[in-house]
Amino acid sequence: MSRVKETNKINMLVMALVVLLVLLLILIINVVISNKRNSKTKDEKAELVGISYNKESIQVEADKDELQKIKGMNERTRIEYYVASYIRLIEGKDYEKAYNLLNEEYRKNYFGSSQKQFREYCENKFSSMMNVSYENFERNGDLYVVWLKINDAISGTKDEGLEITFVVKENTFNDYELSFSKI
Repeated sequence: MSRVKETNKINMLVMALVVLLVLLLILIINVVISNKRNSKTKDEKAELVGISYNKESIQVEADKDELQKIKGMNERTRIEYYVASYIRLIEGKDYEKAYNLLNEEYRKNYFGSSQKQFREYCENKFSSMMNVSYENFERNGDLYVVWLKINDAISGTKDEGLEITFVVKENTFNDYELSFSKI
């Protein structure tokens, strides 16, 4: 009889181990499934709530916001905003975009057909950090003329500013071309 009791104990232990293993296996499967559900990408999660985070849609939204901001500006503020944006392009060394904003005839006459001359000019004449003060503003037909003084923000010298005249032609809101006096 003792053998029967021992066999029953062993059988019960084996059954308990099997049950524990099955429960452990179920737990592991649940964790894996849960992690798969929660590991959706940021874009997938955003799509579930109707938001898209891809770069193009963010840029489109930023452009819409900027356009609305620009439409709310008065004429002088808007044109000065364009000039300031242009100066930021030069400070940020985005010479391709800055070059493409130049009036085509002006660009050809002063910098040739390549961006190389323009880039070299900007690197030689402009600082990587500039302070800008607007001196005067006039409208002449569909052209806006802005006189400004640019100082090197790094050296801090206020007396050695460059006096530059920008001529801006606005085609529509946030669509413009410009030229400037070479120094």
